[in-house]
Amino acid sequence: MDLNKASDLDVVVLGKQLNVRGFRGGDMAAKAQIAKQLDIDIEDLSDVTALDDIVLNQISEEAGKYRKQFAEMQSVQLPDYSDLGSTHEKLEEEKTQAEKTRTEAWNKVLDGILNDFKEYELFDKDKEGKPVKIHSYTVDAEFRTKERDFILNNVVKSGLEPNEENFKKVRTYIETVFGDLYRTAILKDYGDSIATKIKDGVYEESHVPPKPKEETPIIEKTLEGAKNDEVAEILAPKGKRGKSIFS
Repeated sequence: MDLNKASDLDVVVLGKQLNVRGFRGGDMAAKAQIAKQLDIDIEDLSDVTALDDIVLNQISEEAGKYRKQFAEMQSVQLPDYSDLGSTHEKLEEEKTQAEKTRTEAWNKVLDGILNDFKEYELFDKDKEGKPVKIHSYTVDAEFRTKERDFILNNVVKSGLEPNEENFKKVRTYIETVFGDLYRTAILKDYGDSIATKIKDGVYEESHVPPKPKEETPIIEKTLEGAKNDEVAEILAPKGKRGKSIFS
């Protein structure tokens, strides 16, 4: 708005709208509000020259407040965005170069981290809350080859720089990726291992060779005056209820 050319009524109409958050109804609602404040009909505002001096002075007085406010708004210095495009391109170039540098650096060490990841381990906790390994699943070479680029890309995008601390983070990330991809196979292998252990345990119990029965030592006695048949009866092994197994 050119404040020098705008009428007092136009300034007040705009001021009413800009100073009320969520103002509804536009110019007509603002004029209706002005007419109510001035105690006149809204139609009277269609020709302000016909209004009396008292009403015109009231409109001019309120317009003065808004002119000052608008002048302050127009004097605000806005940032220069003329170079925004080149600035954005520069930032993108720097980002691309940084990612390229990280990619080259991680390329040199990632294979070592992947090759060191030979087993995926499952842990439980003992009664004291300490971790106890309950199963391990062999990591195949296909995983290292197939998922290498995916892992490399995500590591680079994360902004992590190659160092000892981040090597551990990447190792943990690799284990997470493997666990997500091979979850079903890992759980099936764990279940099979439990079934095998149970089966082997039952087999061992059912095939324990029985202990040999201890034979009661025969005590030789000299029985003077005993008849031969009586001696045989005494020395003969006994069956149940004391009967001779030879009878």
